Amino acid sequence: MDDRQVYVMSEGRVRAYDPTLRTQRWSVALPSFGSLAVGGGLVFADDGFAHLHAYDARTGKRVWSAPAPRPLTWGGPGPVSTPLRFLRRAGEVVLAATVDDVRAWDARTGQPLWQIGAGDPIGPFAVDNGVAVFDARTGIEGYIQGVEVSTGRTVWSSQEGAEPLRVAGGRVFGYGRGYVVSVAEVRSGRTVAVRYTFPALAGARNVSHPYVHDAQVCAEGTLRGARHVQCLPRTAGRYVRGDRALLTALRPETSPSRPVWGVQTRQVLRAVDGTWLLGGWRPVRLSLPRVTPLPPGCLPNTRFAEAGPYAVFSACAAFGLGRLTVVDLRRARVVQLIQAAGEVQGAWRVGGRLVILTSREVFSVAEP
Repeated sequence: MDDRQVYVMSEGRVRAYDPTLRTQRWSVALPSFGSLAVGGGLVFADDGFAHLHAYDARTGKRVWSAPAPRPLTWGGPGPVSTPLRFLRRAGEVVLAATVDDVRAWDARTGQPLWQIGAGDPIGPFAVDNGVAVFDARTGIEGYIQGVEVSTGRTVWSSQEGAEPLRVAGGRVFGYGRGYVVSVAEVRSGRTVAVRYTFPALAGARNVSHPYVHDAQVCAEGTLRGARHVQCLPRTAGRYVRGDRALLTALRPETSPSRPVWGVQTRQVLRAVDGTWLLGGWRPVRLSLPRVTPLPPGCLPNTRFAEAGPYAVFSACAAFGLGRLTVVDLRRARVVQLIQAAGEVQGAWRVGGRLVILTSREVFSVAEP
């Protein structure tokens, strides 16, 4: 998506639509399809096999095609080629990952620039001042690595906070065991770790990792057979190790009002005191409106997507039509219910509308 058009891969083609999805502005054939990304006036499309293509976002004219071979993995009766992952533009470079490496191309020409081995990498999910960050594994051990975007040269590597949660203000927030949150600077790799204590969850079972928000850190667990949630100020953590100067990153005012999210799970949780949305811009507790009973076999979705000040999640994950719930995060209120098929995969604001992707379809509705 960009602020003017919606881009969709379907039926062997890449298509550009107006924000209402009623007018197709251009369409180009693609042998198969994988990832899709938009940036700097170009649409980048992975053909799912061995090439990455760039198209002019306005006209659909192909600008370049570049080699993008990737390893085969076993799927069904035989090996299959997997799509590129985490495809994105970072300045004059296009970044992506396969199942065993991270790589880059020149965004203007498609010329391959570099390739770094990495086990099942997540990312590149953060880029700041010419440094890209990804999470990967060596056996069972995880690590975070920062590399120079233009050359692939390793700038830093750390096992601290190797389970990333979010990205904000040029820093990566990650977690470790026992409600530990780490903060790593994207540019330098300096880290600090703090531990949070949630008194209301003492003795809880099935406890979660922390959820880091703009001003709070939350956790949830099971007490006496029911789910409970507790949130604390981000500054409530106790220093464990690392660079104390980075403790200022835990102050709410150090984060942008619209953080760039990385890989933190956004969780819809039914707890004793309401329905919680955890892992987004801010923790939100809802009193959901009463609606007619869901059809048999229809289960609530446990994930939500954010689009500006709105959150969207499915109240029904069956194969037929379900109900999507749109929440105004500023007021913690449900503002719209939509009938649609599938589970929510993503949501965006484009031209005064909400474009919503589910596991079954993509559609556009006016903002509430």
